[in-house]
Amino acid sequence: MASNARLSLPTLRYTRLDKTLHKELYLELVKLDKANKNGIWARIIKNSFAPLFIGPVDYVAGNPPWVVWDNLPADYRQDTKPLWEQYGLFSLSASAAVHGGGKKDISMLMLYVSADRYLKHLGKLGFVITQTVFQTKGAGDGFRRFHLGSGEYLCVLHVDDMVRFQPFEGAANWTSTIIIEKGRPTVYPLPYLKWKLVGDLPDEHTKNWSERFEQEELKAQPIDPNRITSPWILLPKDSRTSLAKMTGCSEYHAHLGANSGGANGVFWLNIIGNVGNRLLVKNVAEKSKKKMETVERSLEKDLIYPLIRWLDVSRFKANPSGYLLLTQNPKTRTGLDEYYMKQNYPKTYSYLHEFRDQLLQRAAYKRYQGDAPFYSMYDVGSYTVSPLKVVWRRMDRQINAAVVCELTDKFLGKKPVIPQETCVFIECESLAEAHYLCAMLNSSVLNFIAKSHSVEGGKGFGTPSMLDYLPIKRFQPGEASHVALAELSLEAHKLATENEKTLDVEHKIDLLVAPLLGVAKEDVKLIAKSLEN
Repeated sequence: MASNARLSLPTLRYTRLDKTLHKELYLELVKLDKANKNGIWARIIKNSFAPLFIGPVDYVAGNPPWVVWDNLPADYRQDTKPLWEQYGLFSLSASAAVHGGGKKDISMLMLYVSADRYLKHLGKLGFVITQTVFQTKGAGDGFRRFHLGSGEYLCVLHVDDMVRFQPFEGAANWTSTIIIEKGRPTVYPLPYLKWKLVGDLPDEHTKNWSERFEQEELKAQPIDPNRITSPWILLPKDSRTSLAKMTGCSEYHAHLGANSGGANGVFWLNIIGNVGNRLLVKNVAEKSKKKMETVERSLEKDLIYPLIRWLDVSRFKANPSGYLLLTQNPKTRTGLDEYYMKQNYPKTYSYLHEFRDQLLQRAAYKRYQGDAPFYSMYDVGSYTVSPLKVVWRRMDRQINAAVVCELTDKFLGKKPVIPQETCVFIECESLAEAHYLCAMLNSSVLNFIAKSHSVEGGKGFGTPSMLDYLPIKRFQPGEASHVALAELSLEAHKLATENEKTLDVEHKIDLLVAPLLGVAKEDVKLIAKSLEN
C-alpha cells in the first residue's frame, strides 16, 4: 500500500533525465535505509520519492494537506493551475478566482492527481478529506464530477463523516474519509455514515473502542437530480419520500444584510441621547477587524437605522440591539455622493472623514469600489430598507427565522430595521406572507433539507443560495394551509416573546408543511429523529 500523509503533486514537466537521476537517488536511499544509515531522513525522502517509481498500485491511502486556494503561495497556485483545469475542478476566470476559487481546497486536487497517477484500473483510494467537498455549492461542484481528465471515472464507494467529534486533537476540522474505486462511475444513492462520540474520545489503550460511538446510516445523492455535480443531500437510509418532490428552487429570493466591509466599528453606533435635531452617538469601535478609536459625536438622524445583529435573532424572535449608519444609496447601490453628503449631512460626513484612512484600507473597498466614496458599503439595495422582513442567521446550526417589522424607535421615530451581513433576509409585502414564510423556514422538513445539503455551522449554511434547494411556494392568501401557517407563526412569535416554549406550535407547523412538500407520513418521524441526532 502506498501511504503518504505529505503527498506531493507530480510535476507537469518531468524529463527522462530527471527520472533517471531521481531513480538513482531513490535506489541509493533504499540502500541507506536498509543499512540503517542516515537515520530517519533517508526513510522520509525514500517514501516521498517512492510513488514516482513503484508504478500503479492496488491501494493508496493518505491524509493530504487541507489548504484553501487563497492561502496557497502565489507561485504554487500558478504552477498548479493547469492541473486544476485539466481535472475540471475549476477554470480560473476572474470571477471564479475571486469568488469560487478561494473556497476550493488543495485536498481536492491531491485526490484527483493521486487516483490518476498512482491507482491501477479498479484500484482503491482512501483519503482523509474535508467534509465540505461533498456539500459546498460552487467550490465543490468540480470535485463532485468524479471524472478524471483522462476519461476514467471515479466511483465513490463509501463516506465516513466525523464532523460531530474531532478525531484530531486540537484541530477543529470538518473531518471525513472517502473511499473511491478507479474505473467505474459513481452510483447514487451511496452509503454515507455519520459518527457520533459517546463519552470520551478513545485512545490507543481503549478496549472496545467502537462502543464509544453511535452511527447514523444515511444515503447520499445530488440534491438536483438533473445536475450530478450539485451538493449532496443526506437522507435517512430507509426514507421513501421522492427527492424530486422534496427539493426544488424557492419562489423567493434572499439577500445578505448590510456589509461595512470590515469597518463595523465605524458604522455600528450606540445612541447616547438627543442633541437638538441631532443624536449624540458613540461608535462601537471594538467590533472592527482593525483597531478603531472610540469617539462621541452628534450626527444627523436620517442615515441612522435600528440594527439587527447575529445574536439578536432566534427562533420566532428578533429584537435590534444597536444602530447602523447607512451611507449607501439603496436605489443606485453606491455610496452617497460626497457633495450631497457635505451639503445635507455635514456632521455625518465630518465623522466619517475622521476614519477616512482606515476606510480606504478596507480590502473589499480596494478590490471592488476604489473609485467610489470612501465610506461606501456593500450588499445594500432597496430590499435592505423594506419595512417587513423574515430574518435568519447564517453560519448557524439550523434555520432560526423570525419576522422583523418596521418599528417606532424612541430616538429615530418610525424606521425599517436593517440586518447585518451575518444575517440573511427576505423582504415581504404583507404580515401574513412574512409569517407564512417564517413558519415554512422554521419547519422540521425545510430544516432537514437545508441541513442535509449544507454544512451546518459552516460559512455556507443559511446563505441566500440555500433557497436554490428549498421548494417554498409564494404565499397565496386564498390557500387555507398558507393562512393557517401564518397564524401558527404569529402564535409562536407571541410565545417566544413571553419566553414560553413553542414546541406544540412547531409540531402543528410540521404537520401542515409535510404534505405541501410531498413528504410521506412515515418519513416525518425519520426526519424528526435525524434532526435530533
